[in-house]
Amino acid sequence: MRKRGWLITAIIVVVSVLMVPRLFESTIPPAIAPAAGHPPVDWSADKPPAPTITAGKTAIPWVQTTYCWNQGCADSVGGQDAMTGKEPAIVPANTIIHVGYPYDPAPNELIVQQFVNNQPVNIPLQNGSFAAPAAKGTYYYALSASWIKENTEYTLGDTSAAFAIEVR
Repeated sequence: MRKRGWLITAIIVVVSVLMVPRLFESTIPPAIAPAAGHPPVDWSADKPPAPTITAGKTAIPWVQTTYCWNQGCADSVGGQDAMTGKEPAIVPANTIIHVGYPYDPAPNELIVQQFVNNQPVNIPLQNGSFAAPAAKGTYYYALSASWIKENTEYTLGDTSAAFAIEVR
């Protein structure tokens, strides 16, 4: 009987040592060493990370729109309306446009939408890139990104940006 009590106590101690620290783990992942030179996402920042949007070597200006980050959210007009009064970036027809958030970890979801008659249309991405239209004109886009908590449906943060290009 005494051996059995000792065994049960030993099992309880081992389980406690292994499980108790998990009860106090943060739901926000720790800063991970940046991969390939990308800085870590700052989970404690008041605002989300900035996107990188380029056409070749030319940076395309963008406007921050709606986001939820570090327990705070900001709602903003998006899409074409977000670019009112802003100059579009001038790009040649069919130029490859690269969009992304060069941070570690990268977002789990990255979505680009083009506004056609002020309605969003999803643009397929290939390795974070898409081709500018062939026809001359001004085109409006929204870029959305979400960082999703591992093995859940919950986001750690999400952000949106608007940008415009003029094909000449």
